[in-house]
Amino acid sequence: MPLPTAPPDIVAEPAVMDTLLATALAGGAAPWPDAWQSPATINKLMERVLYHGIAGLLFEQSKRLTDWPEALHAALRNQAIAQTMWEMRHKMVLSDVLDAFAAADIHPLFLKGSAFAYDLYATPSSRARGDTDLFISQQDLTRARERLAGLGFELQSEQHQHMEELEQQELWELQANDGSLHDIDLHWQVMNCQALRNLFVFSDCAAQPLALPRLHSAARALSRPRALIHACLHRANHITSPYYANGIKYYGGDRLIWAQDIHLLANALSQTDWEIFCAAAIAGGGARVCQDGLEIAQMRLGTQLPAGILDRLGAAPGQTADRYLSEGRQLHRVMMDLRAVPGLRKKLSFIRIKLFPPTALLRSKYPHLHKFPVLFLLLLRLIELGKNRKSAASRT
Repeated sequence: MPLPTAPPDIVAEPAVMDTLLATALAGGAAPWPDAWQSPATINKLMERVLYHGIAGLLFEQSKRLTDWPEALHAALRNQAIAQTMWEMRHKMVLSDVLDAFAAADIHPLFLKGSAFAYDLYATPSSRARGDTDLFISQQDLTRARERLAGLGFELQSEQHQHMEELEQQELWELQANDGSLHDIDLHWQVMNCQALRNLFVFSDCAAQPLALPRLHSAARALSRPRALIHACLHRANHITSPYYANGIKYYGGDRLIWAQDIHLLANALSQTDWEIFCAAAIAGGGARVCQDGLEIAQMRLGTQLPAGILDRLGAAPGQTADRYLSEGRQLHRVMMDLRAVPGLRKKLSFIRIKLFPPTALLRSKYPHLHKFPVLFLLLLRLIELGKNRKSAASRT
């Protein structure tokens, strides 16, 4: 399908740029539109590249994209070099973490970006990411914290000081000697929401792990069928939960790097894996969300799927995960989480922390409003709970 063009000196719409980027990422013919010659358009397209997290992947295709502007090629090259340098240091940091954890008899599972980088991507640095997600058993949490602190990591989250029983992950950061930053998102539940807390049980996941020998001899990840379910759920979760790309806060599930993850996972599944995936997605109540994720990858990147897979997922009754992740209003999600919290004491703690979060945690959610009083931020938070974020991605 021919790509739309924009008039000279007028910045093209993001959706039009995304079509070009998806076509290039999928290996299709992606000639540079003649009308896209203004520096503003080139700069805006690079912004979209960074938003989608695909600079390294596009740089790998530079020899094919010969008519793209040299300024864009240079920007892609610089970004790819920066990602490669960070990846080299990050791999060393992860090796130290794994060695320290092994000494404490802690055996984590890698989630999302770092797992995919060393399983599915030919060049791990091409899978751009800002942190590494590690999944551990909750009984190992205290020892894991001690080991991370011993390596020089500092806790960035305050949740566990106030509601350890209600939160399911926390962020640790290390500033290396070379000045680079390395974040570990430590999970004791895969999904950081009460309603879906039992969707991935650590003992079950650890019983059938996927080895990541390119990363470390002790590195393990979710099995590919489970990883595909998680990739689809993660994408859907960010339609209403924020994430950051290139330092900017976004909502939405249209990032091409997430579609690429799903695409590569789908290509890597065997027939047996597909049966496991379908059965687990349906049993876990996230079949419709998984169907949507696969359809996005198919639409954007031409992912080939086994016959009948989408029909099987679409025919499944919508259950908790589907309802939770398809709900656009945060308040409705909060109510589903509240119902899932066990016990009156924990429910009251959950209500308190949602209505009146700690000041530091509240200010961290609105860093651009650091001069405003806490009462204003509390009111803003209550207003946002009622917003519908189901629409297309928006920047805040």
